[in-house]
Amino acid sequence: MGRNLPPVTETNSGASAVAPRFAFLALGEFGSPIFAPWSLTDSYPEAYQPYVLHEGRIANGAEGLREAYTALQSALPQILMYAGTDKLGVFQAPTAGENFSEKRSINGVEIEVTGAHDGQAIVIHPSPGQLLVLGYRVAVSVAHPALVWPPLKNLHVQRVHSNGSDWSVDGEAFYGVNQSARSLDADLAYPQVVLITLPDLDPDAH
Repeated sequence: MGRNLPPVTETNSGASAVAPRFAFLALGEFGSPIFAPWSLTDSYPEAYQPYVLHEGRIANGAEGLREAYTALQSALPQILMYAGTDKLGVFQAPTAGENFSEKRSINGVEIEVTGAHDGQAIVIHPSPGQLLVLGYRVAVSVAHPALVWPPLKNLHVQRVHSNGSDWSVDGEAFYGVNQSARSLDADLAYPQVVLITLPDLDPDAH
């Protein structure tokens, strides 16, 4: 395929989770430059399940697609930069509606993601000291040898969004560290991006 990136100009629109799941795959796995549903006021292949009702209210699968778009747009430059590489991984259930748990190495770091209710995640590990996690209704566990005191004092975990050239901080992330297991566990209950700056094994490296 090379750099001939496939646009997705018409995808499922209806009450199912097909579109939001496909959005994560299309952008995360292939870097698709366009992703759009077939219609907002009509549905396909399901009938009579439009995203926008005749009086203007959103309904059916619109909320699920909004969640996916919210998470993706908060780190879109980074997703498109690393899409299709071993530095990015997409995590979701094999089938819509299923709970899932998957463990995988992303650029040398062991990641485990568990999710429910069509939750999904993208994990990006662009460099040894940085990890980016985005998604919703997932718990993400990161194993790293430096997640123990004293190197742990140089750990930074924040909710962020991309402003194009850098990160804008949105607040504190919900996470915990298990020093015995040398792991970090982050909970992404709603669409968000979590930037993890991992410590060095040498606490005096900074």
